[in-house]
Formats: sequence, C-alpha cells, structure tokens
Amino acid sequence: MEKIFFQSDNTSGVHPTIMQAMIDANKGHTLPYGADDYAKNVQQIFKDLSQKDCDVLFVLGGTGGNVLALDAMMNSYEALICTDVCHVHTTEAGAYEKIAHAKILTTKNHDGKIDLDDAKAYLRDYCGNFHHSQPSVISIANTTEVGTVYTVQEVKAICDFAHDNGLKVHMDGARISNALAYLGCTYKELVVDTGVDVITFGGTKNGMMFGETLVFYDKESYAHAKYLQKQNLQLISKLRFIPCQFEAFFKDDLYLKLAKHANDLIVHDLQEGLKKFPQVIVSNTLQSNQAFLVLNNDVVEKLQERFYFVINRDLGHQKEIRLVTSFISTKEEVQAFLDCLQEIFG
Repeated sequence: MEKIFFQSDNTSGVHPTIMQAMIDANKGHTLPYGADDYAKNVQQIFKDLSQKDCDVLFVLGGTGGNVLALDAMMNSYEALICTDVCHVHTTEAGAYEKIAHAKILTTKNHDGKIDLDDAKAYLRDYCGNFHHSQPSVISIANTTEVGTVYTVQEVKAICDFAHDNGLKVHMDGARISNALAYLGCTYKELVVDTGVDVITFGGTKNGMMFGETLVFYDKESYAHAKYLQKQNLQLISKLRFIPCQFEAFFKDDLYLKLAKHANDLIVHDLQEGLKKFPQVIVSNTLQSNQAFLVLNNDVVEKLQERFYFVINRDLGHQKEIRLVTSFISTKEEVQAFLDCLQEIFG
C-alpha cells in the first residue's frame, strides 16, 4: 500500500491549468527580466484586485521573496518584529540576517499570531536609544505558521499600531490564498484596506511550479527593491514563466478554488472526524490546510507506517505532528487517516 502524503503542500505537483499556461508561454520570443506581456498583465491584475496603484516584482520562491521585501523595507541598523514561530526567524536558515544584516525581535505567539504588547515593549525600550537596533518593520504571516488566520480586523489593528509608531508592515502570504478562502473576504479587504505595505503573495504551495510575487504599496520600499532584486539573486532572465503561471492562477478564481478544497479537508472533514477521538489533542485552531495534533509516541509510530507527515515537536512520551493538505489531497485520504486512528484506538 502506498503511503499517503500529508507532509506538506510542497509535495504536490503543478495544477494542469497552470502547467498548460507554462507550455503555452514556451513559444517564440519575448522580452526578458519582467518586460514581457505576462508580467504586465499580472501587474494589472494586482492593480485591479487592489483597486489601488501598486508595484509588482516576481521572485523565485518564498524565502527569497520575504528577504528581498524586508531588505528593501529597512536599514541594517533597524530591526524586524515578528513572532517566535515566524518563518523568516525559524525556517529560512538565517537568510534574512545574512542578506539584510538586521536584527530580529520576536514576540511570543498566540496560536501563531503576534503579541502587540510585546511589540509595544520593544518600542518603549528601544526606540530612540542608540545602543539598540531600531524597530522598523512588523512581519506577519497569513495564514500563520501554525495554520491559523488573521482576520481583517486583526490585520488592521496591527497596521494601525505600526503606522501610528512609524513602522511598516510586511505580510508573508505564502498561503494567502488559504486565508482568503477561509475568511471569504476579498484581497483588497484583507491586504489593501487594512494598510499592509508589502506582501509576498505565494503560489507555489497552491498549484504553481515555482515563483511568488512581491506587491508593494509602499513606494519607498519598491524604489529599493527594484535594484536589490538582482543583487539578492531573485531576478531571472526568462521571467515570463512566473507571471504566466499567475495569469492562470487568478483566472476564474482558480487560486481560491484550490485553496478552499485544501482547507475544507482539514477544517471540515478532519475536524469532524476527530470528534470521535478524545485521545487526540488538536493544538492549533483549524482554519486552513494545516492541522497540528498531539499523540502518544506509539500512535505516531503506527501512523508513520501509512502516512508521511512532519514531527513538529517532541514532547517526551508524546509528539506533535503536522498534517498539511493540498489541492490534490482527497477526502478518501483524510478518511484513511481517520480509519487508521480507529484501528489504533479500537
């Protein structure tokens, strides 16, 4: 029996519509470095989604996108405020520190979300003190690294706090499609109207082959980024193969449909099925395509025989595992996981 993948939404392939878009783009000549019509079309798509002027850059992946955005938003003597589970802080191998040469100040996360009281303390203790890096940018992920979703009101509160104190806001949107699908709101409502300055808009985890988009609403940051892009190794010559994917991604709201499918498998199917198993502790709020479950070690070992998933934390006699669904995950696969739990618990 083949093992079922719940390891990551990075394990899935490319959606056929997006693959076809790349095949169609692989014809003839076009201008390089983002001067092609695909790039221009996607820039206009983001302007239409935003109902506001914005500047767009295409990058190879999420880490490069986040680092380029943050490098453009701040100076080396400044500091980034983010949660203690922030992807930039925990899972990008120090890329931000190496390239931006700036400090990270972390807050304790609450279900993946930032603690503004901690952020206030940094401003109180550090701002204006030449002995300390100066807080300059707040970065949040939506969805968060533990699969939870910031609401429109929460994002606005963070942006209002930041702007009132002279800081900018970056959103890591590696799974922004999942957040939008869960909330049922528009991109404009969640990102633009709330006041986000720069967003890394992801596609790779939701059916694309590679590539993300940086959308700048802060002109000063964009003015830096357009020169830093090549220096940070995020500019490729045959750039058309990133925006051509985004064209297909946005057409007929494909990005929302794919994200909703992945979300529903966790938020509805898995969550409903887990109600039968009091032995399973769900350690995050299920709001997207990620679930974190705490199980005894012997249960985890038995599950590993049939499923791929990540061990997020070793808790001694228990482990916290992470399950992630994607656009190609199925109801049958989720049911197989629940059936396996039934076999184990009897």
